[in-house]
Amino acid sequence: MRHILYIWHLLLIHHTITCIFNYRIVESALTWSEVDVGDSKLLFKDVSEFASASVSHDWFFFGGISELKYSNSLVKFNSKSNKWSNVSCGGELPCPRAGSSLTLLNNSLILFGGQNYDGTFSDLFSLDLHTFIWKKLYIAYTIESRSGHATTSDGENIYIFGGYNENGTYLNDLWQLSIDDDVANFKLIGDGIVPETENATITYVLGNIYLIGGYKNNSKKVWKFTDKWNPITPPLQINLPEGHTSIRIGHSILILGGAYNNYSISSYNDHLWVFSITTNSWTILPIFNDIKYPISAAILYDTIYILNKNGMIYNLNNVHLCGFGVDVCSGKGSCNGRICSCLPGHYGHDCGDTVVSAIELNTNESNLVGTGIFRFNSKHLMISFCVIACLYFVTKSAKKKSDDNTDPLF
Repeated sequence: MRHILYIWHLLLIHHTITCIFNYRIVESALTWSEVDVGDSKLLFKDVSEFASASVSHDWFFFGGISELKYSNSLVKFNSKSNKWSNVSCGGELPCPRAGSSLTLLNNSLILFGGQNYDGTFSDLFSLDLHTFIWKKLYIAYTIESRSGHATTSDGENIYIFGGYNENGTYLNDLWQLSIDDDVANFKLIGDGIVPETENATITYVLGNIYLIGGYKNNSKKVWKFTDKWNPITPPLQINLPEGHTSIRIGHSILILGGAYNNYSISSYNDHLWVFSITTNSWTILPIFNDIKYPISAAILYDTIYILNKNGMIYNLNNVHLCGFGVDVCSGKGSCNGRICSCLPGHYGHDCGDTVVSAIELNTNESNLVGTGIFRFNSKHLMISFCVIACLYFVTKSAKKKSDDNTDPLF
């Protein structure tokens, strides 16, 4: 008995120290709040396999499929007005499709791939966020067509991973995409040992790319790419979803939404998991209420938002998106309330980009939000220490009792 209590004692101390040094929890418990969007939610309801990207207060959604019909519409949710709206675009519009990717690069949204009843695509389009004109880009070297792939950006290049091809074969190749004067160049930089998968996420953090989850990826490993893929086996291994969103927050990756078991009704992921690239470990953030069918998430200015499959929007507006220690604003800025002010030459929601990767805004918004994690509440700290103290005295009492009884097993 004394040994068991002692082990629990050590585990609780370890967990408390981890919370203190790696995470800051908000002053009040994390709670999702529904955003009243009025009738505008009818613009984007029951749509699946869409592509999305966020810029400041705007969350853009392209294409997808609804009632067996593919779309090439662009809609957006604005966190200032709390409304959905259609975005009128001109130029060379992409054909209707689902399973494509939409990635922010400089002042444009880059659309790649996808599929419809005619097959899968390997075409590439750029949407200028000033003029909202689509332009089809010339590709010097075309890669295999695909849908359900993952993308991330370092502010200068886009990285594309996996998906499935025209024949339904799942892929595990990693490409670097650079765009210069409307000419796109693909370079194969990784192939081989990682699982073939779709609906995974890749996230660029501090010069590395992290692969998490995906369909047909039964591994609980996180994969890290520098010049080759290397597996990471966290101490706490969790089931990894597919179709989720990964958000870089300083030196951590927050995953939200998605599902397990091929999107069965009871398998949607309503947890908030944070992966620390410093400790290679997972931590779950406590949430008081659940969201039904969460499918996509984003940071809009200084707040985390999530979308469910019924077109309902929720936010976590009690989260402080500033980091801790060297993690504050990626070490490239300072925390000002809930958001970061970045040093010159550094941009992005966590000051992690060195190239302008957002549409030019006014001075306050051009730096966008910082990264976080969450404030550690003094109340939580006191509770943890009280529990530790109780365990200490219980352990001490158990030891005294065992000494009095001279139990040979101890």
